[in-house]
Amino acid sequence: MSKGDVLPSERREFEQPETGVRVVQLTDAPCRNLNGYYNDEQFTADGGTYVFRSDRTGTRQLYAVDVESGAIVQLTDGDCDVGGVTVDPERRLAYFARDGRILRLCLETLREDTVAEPIPGCGPLGGGDLSSCGRYMVLSTRAEDVRIHRYPRQFWSHGSEALVVVLDVETGNSAIVYLGPTAEVPVAPDSHVYICRGDPSYVFWGSYTRKAPSGFKTAWHLRVDLDSLMPLADPQPLFDQRPYEFINHYYPAPDNHVQMPLYQYSHVDGDQVPVAFTRPGNVSRGGEYLPMMLDVDLRTGATRRWQFPGQPALHFKGNNAGTLWAGDCADPGFLWFAGRDADEFRSRDADPAECPAIPPDHSYHWDESGSWIGVFQPRGAYLEVRPLVRHRTHWKAVHPHPTFSPDDRWIAYAAGTAEQSQIFLAEAVWPKWFM
Repeated sequence: MSKGDVLPSERREFEQPETGVRVVQLTDAPCRNLNGYYNDEQFTADGGTYVFRSDRTGTRQLYAVDVESGAIVQLTDGDCDVGGVTVDPERRLAYFARDGRILRLCLETLREDTVAEPIPGCGPLGGGDLSSCGRYMVLSTRAEDVRIHRYPRQFWSHGSEALVVVLDVETGNSAIVYLGPTAEVPVAPDSHVYICRGDPSYVFWGSYTRKAPSGFKTAWHLRVDLDSLMPLADPQPLFDQRPYEFINHYYPAPDNHVQMPLYQYSHVDGDQVPVAFTRPGNVSRGGEYLPMMLDVDLRTGATRRWQFPGQPALHFKGNNAGTLWAGDCADPGFLWFAGRDADEFRSRDADPAECPAIPPDHSYHWDESGSWIGVFQPRGAYLEVRPLVRHRTHWKAVHPHPTFSPDDRWIAYAAGTAEQSQIFLAEAVWPKWFM
């Protein structure tokens, strides 16, 4: 098989028995078929074409599948694996990493061109998060063999300085907007660098390296002048993160917002890190944290929080209309509402102490309650979570990473094992309860 080949449809439909939700399986090849990261755009604007990666030829290449007919077109070929991919839905372009570079592919002509080369003295370019206007991209890379020794007793998870790069894909101009950690800003952008959906002058990232005062996973944002591609100030914390709070898997939401899971813990260890796992000399009990969804307005800094009714979704994302969220490993509230009338319970102010114990080792990923793609909506200070479809995946090998199509009709996800995984679409509906 080679670039431009059209493969027969592998499409099939079925119904999730418990919820009645319609599911479309787009791939069925005995190999690894993988979606992009849940933050990445993966559909064209009309929702009719979905771009995915597959190693069916022996190397990981890009493919496009027609959602209605199931026809699959091979988009790339070669000896090198394709890395992360994100789609410009309106222009029908795909940006992807290969051999350390960032390339752009036209879905109509299959023409490829390079938009960014590795920086001399640095490693491969990664990230590739694209602004909603399709013009700006934020990338990350690392200085090669530059070890951080000047901060005693600090642990830099990757051991090298990280660079944040902003690229104008129309002009080809790019600039390093942050290199860290530094003595003035002790943060390494070592976890998922993103660009704002709405105002592309904002970029943000996570850091595992700041231990005090508020935990070992934090988020930072930086504003860039888009004409010069130069930073306007030093990075600032994304929000006022309190002691005992841990965040993870944040993503850019519409209208200049950022959303993420937030966990409020009751204990910290000797390094002031919130206790998430049992550590030597520390006792960690189930139910030590309250899981929430956090929303941050980048323009104003205003935040809102809603509590999950039990075990939280791990990767979640809202739809484009801001009316529905989807997450993998989503506990549908069975524990929270067990033995109670759900509607009555939601109508009153619940005591957070009634939240069920949550295993501190996150073993619920493999539990029955963690085997669902769930959808949720705010209900006052809480989130009502409902099961949508079972993802039936081997979590250590394949993360479902649910994401919405641009028309909010579908929720795309992956499921399977280390040897075989497939791409699915579930109808983005508010499903019935089946308890």
